[in-house]
Amino acid sequence: LVPRCSRCGDRPPTIPHPNPTSDMIMRTMLVLGLAASAAGFRPAPGAAGRMAARTRMFAEAEADTEATPLESLDDRFDVKKGKVARGEGTPEEVALYIVDAEVPWKIMSALKNDVERSWANTMNVPGFRKGQIPPFMKDEVARFVCHTAVQEAMEEALKLYNLKATMDEEEDDRFEFVEVNGMSEEMDWMPIMAKEWKPKTSLKFHMEVLATSAAEEEA
Repeated sequence: LVPRCSRCGDRPPTIPHPNPTSDMIMRTMLVLGLAASAAGFRPAPGAAGRMAARTRMFAEAEADTEATPLESLDDRFDVKKGKVARGEGTPEEVALYIVDAEVPWKIMSALKNDVERSWANTMNVPGFRKGQIPPFMKDEVARFVCHTAVQEAMEEALKLYNLKATMDEEEDDRFEFVEVNGMSEEMDWMPIMAKEWKPKTSLKFHMEVLATSAAEEEA
């Protein structure tokens, strides 16, 4: 879940390039992007084909079977267990878990304040006072806030339900399968989410992730 530039799609995020007046501005924004980027989950390089196949498989499975709701442990999360991908009935069982989450507006506001404060500490853009975040970077702030909120909510939900996301076979530092609002690519879902989210409001999203149950492994 590392943010991408809204126009070029590159990681880490840079300015949206509305008026690149100097190399200094570009270098400043690049340094800012590198400092702001967080190590999170994202598709492994070359995994688009595998993810597309899994997406089709799970979409077909959901049309034929009904996901099983798990016991509610937190009002912020509605978690269901969907199709078993492999190892059914074994301690290594891997299944699709469906999470509908809501991040309260107070948490979103705190995240936004933290991001703006952190970025302001390193912000020094020609034409703006030191520490000021230029207006053309407001969208990037919203994207980074939403990215952080989704990542933290995912980690908290998995921990709460004793779930462990499976890792990609080829890239063991990447999750095997994660979709947010029906999209596996951050450059697709993140701009939409950031545009729809408004400050001082909660953030709601739908997520699907392949995971194993730690409770089943212990049993």
